[in-house]
Amino acid sequence: MEKTSINIQPMKAGSERHNLRHKELSYIRKDLSHLNESWFDPRYEGKSMNEVREDIAHRYKTAVGQKMQKTAQPLREAVVVIGDSTTMEQLRQLATAMERQFGIKTMQIHIHCDEGHSTAHPSQKGEEWKPNLHAHMCLDWTKPNGKSLALNQLHMSQLQTMTAEILGMERGVSSDVKHLNAVQYKNKKEAERSLALQQQNENLQAEIAQCQESNDQLRSENEELLQKADLIRKTVAELQSEVRKLKITKKGKQAMLMGLNKVTDIFGKSDLLLEKEKLQGKVKEAEDTLALWQGKVEKLKTDLARRTAERDKALQELAECKEQLAKEQEENYRQFLYINNVSSELRQMKREKSAQERAKQPRMYGIPSVVDMSKFNIMEAYQAPPSLFIGIEGYGRISKRAEPEDVRAWRADEISKEELIAKYFSREIEVALTRRLSRLKGARLTAEVKNIENTMFFRLPSILRIPCSQNIPAGSTCGENPNVRHRSREELLRELVDQGYNVNQYKL
Repeated sequence: MEKTSINIQPMKAGSERHNLRHKELSYIRKDLSHLNESWFDPRYEGKSMNEVREDIAHRYKTAVGQKMQKTAQPLREAVVVIGDSTTMEQLRQLATAMERQFGIKTMQIHIHCDEGHSTAHPSQKGEEWKPNLHAHMCLDWTKPNGKSLALNQLHMSQLQTMTAEILGMERGVSSDVKHLNAVQYKNKKEAERSLALQQQNENLQAEIAQCQESNDQLRSENEELLQKADLIRKTVAELQSEVRKLKITKKGKQAMLMGLNKVTDIFGKSDLLLEKEKLQGKVKEAEDTLALWQGKVEKLKTDLARRTAERDKALQELAECKEQLAKEQEENYRQFLYINNVSSELRQMKREKSAQERAKQPRMYGIPSVVDMSKFNIMEAYQAPPSLFIGIEGYGRISKRAEPEDVRAWRADEISKEELIAKYFSREIEVALTRRLSRLKGARLTAEVKNIENTMFFRLPSILRIPCSQNIPAGSTCGENPNVRHRSREELLRELVDQGYNVNQYKL
């Protein structure tokens, strides 16, 4: 499928004459000009581009209160690449879609089928004409108040897609220059300029060779004509000599000489000499053209050498930037490894310190048997605070919202599971312990109390809820609490103080 594109530029002064072929152009085929087509919007019919611009300037001044700036571009021209089957109706549909979606009004449309180029050199055989089919769309790029339309790059991309869809052609590929960095973009542009200069230099060399060939041909023809002229002059001189030798009257001799001179002037100067002068003029013109092109070639060579030096310098700067970037990346990687190792060592030291503290004070990190540690878990829902789940005797599996900082500390081994459970479920654990102790008696109660003493949840109120009176003498047979049957409250408190417990913090 053929590709299409639309290129929008400010309208030039001679654009209207070019589109209507009111200007002589050397690169068109006049035998194909009858295939060109034009269409004019009735809203602008009969108006020149200058008149349209003046009307826009008047509307702008009426709406804004000041004159339109000289640098404003209210009129623009779009060059659309078309195919063999593209019709004026399709282009009019494109104009309607542009005005409906973007507010761009199309004043004129011109299809040109007489422009193109030859695929081979004219002196070679098999020359083929390759047409450059395109259309010019003259655009009114203003709003009703005379202000210019504000369209961005996205709108231009949408316009390219719209053009391809309406014309039934393939959309051109977007440029990826914007994805390059500054150095890469500069190198790419310099390479493109170098290639363009080289191509232009090759074209100039071909034209110079063509001019030299034409010049040699003209010189050859000139030499042949000079030889013919010399031969004719010799012939005339011989005739004049023969006439002088003849015995002719003076008057007749003069008449014959005059006739011969007339023949010489008419034949020599009118045909040969004029042709010679004409050829000499062409030779001089070719020599002047050759000198002009040689000057341009020298200038292009100088420009090419300068741009090549700039490109080499840019490539060297790019190599230095890449080398510096590689060094920085290597240094950053070494720092990353160092920081990672230090972080690992720090985490290991924290784990060892926590293990030592727990070994020194196992009482501060113990959890009663009423807590099922296998049911402990931390779940993190998407975009929600982390949830802590735990199983406690008498409660089943309950959950609470944990603070993110506590979850982070637990994962970094800065806080243990036991500490995390004690922080969020202490009340539920104490209630479960109280219920458990209230159901036990005798040796089972004593054993359970001993288990609780080795945990962080040893609370005297859970153990000392004794229904007997406070002044029970020693040896009493009260059976409500076998654990304190032969000791009074005071004796039990003194025993606890001797063991290192602070009983003053409890409400006894």
